[in-house]
Amino acid sequence: MKIRLFLIVMIPAFLITSTIGIYLIEYILTGNKDSAFASLFSSLWWTAVTFTTVGYGDMSPETVQGKIFTFFVMAAGLINFSIVVSMVTEKFQEFRSGRDRGLDSIKIKRHILICSDDPTWMKEILSQNQKYVKRDKVVLISPFDEHPLLATSYKRLKWVSGNSFDLNVLRKAAAAKAKIAYVFFKDSSYALMTVLQLETLSDGKIVTQAQYVGREFRKYFEDVGCDHALDPYDLYVPMMLSAFHSQGAPAWINKVINRNHGHQIATKKTDSLHIGKTWLELVKTNKQNHGIMPLAVVINEVVLINPDASFEIPKDSLIMQLEPFEISEGSSVMKFDVTESSPKGDLEKNAIDVMGMDEIGIDGHILISSDNQVFINRCLLEMSQRNQPEKIIVLSDTPLMEEIPDNLDVEWIEGDSNSEKSFLEARSSEAKVALIDHADDGQNLMAVLRLEQATDGEVFTIATYHKEDFDQQLFKVGCDFCLEPEELIAPILSQSALNPGLGTLIEEIISEEPTTQSLHVRQLSREWEEDSWLSTILNLKEKEGVLPVGLICCQTHKLLVNPHPELQVKPGDR
Repeated sequence: MKIRLFLIVMIPAFLITSTIGIYLIEYILTGNKDSAFASLFSSLWWTAVTFTTVGYGDMSPETVQGKIFTFFVMAAGLINFSIVVSMVTEKFQEFRSGRDRGLDSIKIKRHILICSDDPTWMKEILSQNQKYVKRDKVVLISPFDEHPLLATSYKRLKWVSGNSFDLNVLRKAAAAKAKIAYVFFKDSSYALMTVLQLETLSDGKIVTQAQYVGREFRKYFEDVGCDHALDPYDLYVPMMLSAFHSQGAPAWINKVINRNHGHQIATKKTDSLHIGKTWLELVKTNKQNHGIMPLAVVINEVVLINPDASFEIPKDSLIMQLEPFEISEGSSVMKFDVTESSPKGDLEKNAIDVMGMDEIGIDGHILISSDNQVFINRCLLEMSQRNQPEKIIVLSDTPLMEEIPDNLDVEWIEGDSNSEKSFLEARSSEAKVALIDHADDGQNLMAVLRLEQATDGEVFTIATYHKEDFDQQLFKVGCDFCLEPEELIAPILSQSALNPGLGTLIEEIISEEPTTQSLHVRQLSREWEEDSWLSTILNLKEKEGVLPVGLICCQTHKLLVNPHPELQVKPGDR
């Protein structure tokens, strides 16, 4: 208010006083009609030039009184000019400080929000949303006192400091006008409160994607209207078990999720020509003509995976399908379009190497090495759903769990989960499969190394890792299959925001829930008659109800993510 008063009152008053003063002294009192100050405009010009200390020299007082008056004008001009500069500098510094500390309100719309207290998670989400980053349509909300990505290339992104479940903080971030919000906090209750506030503030218009830990939170997120919420353990634990139950299946899922092999899962409106057609007719038409592989039907937000062959496609439904894609040139956004020039699917030359295809022994027990009780609990639950017949030995420094599934044979060894003594006690030399999950990658490496040495490389080791490219170190010491949990979450959440039902589809096909259809790898018998991929799909769907989606060649052990309809399927292929 003081600044406004100074700018609005004091400066104009000074200009007026100085202009009239020099006009009176140099023209009125002297009566000199030839004076340079014979008009008020000329006097104002002199005042402005003197006030700003420019001093062109085109006008100057001739009388002693005028020169003395000029001294006061110059001094007052210097003082006023210094005050103006200092005030502008102060306001600019306040603006910079407020922006840098995340205190300013942001004017923006159709943007994405990323609410988290984990900078690494933020970077993963940003890597999947580069089109918004390039258009400066991203706002971060974090409880830190400084920019959460200050040491990264994202340090110039807009951000707001504070708790994202605070309505005032959300209003600063223009949350009501946001398009998508990604939410994750180490305390899942904060994530839940944030989603609730976002849905309330936007009247349910914003698309919310959340990550949490704890199976009890799933229902809570559904109740508050979250569009999709994902527990990492519901994703990567089933994938680790699939690595030895259905070798090759995790590789297919990984390639589809990360869209790094020319294929993606997309949700599209049902073409009017297909309404009323059977599911089998839809599969045949799309695969034969476009190389598109339908996977599920979405009806009123319910995902129906691989319906019966005779199922009729209803009106107002969506089709989830595996399709080839390309990036449109010259597009301001990253848009994936299926075009006539796109290939209809993978040929043998497009096959990719698959890790984790080594033979697994028939005899032996399953070893779990981890100090993460959530991971162990999720492993046992998944094995219980699969009715795992083998004995399971758990190595952990956590105490024995109170509830262990009755249909599992579990031996719990409490102690150092990564020492030679513990591995000897767990009869590691007799293990056929080992599941390894530690927070420290060094521990994962040592566990794999000890197990591979104890069994002369016979054990099938499955491990997690967290540092970028650390999988190469694990493979060097003999690890058969490894995955980075963080690498899977961001792509699924980002794609689910644009493709309703995608997250549900992925979670269901990798789980062993009795009410869902799961992804399995089966080997065709030697008596199988060689036929095209399209004929194989239709044959297996009609006779057995299964829907083939990918192919592993028996001779090369290489994967075709979405085979070409005319590709020949041979006996022994998977």
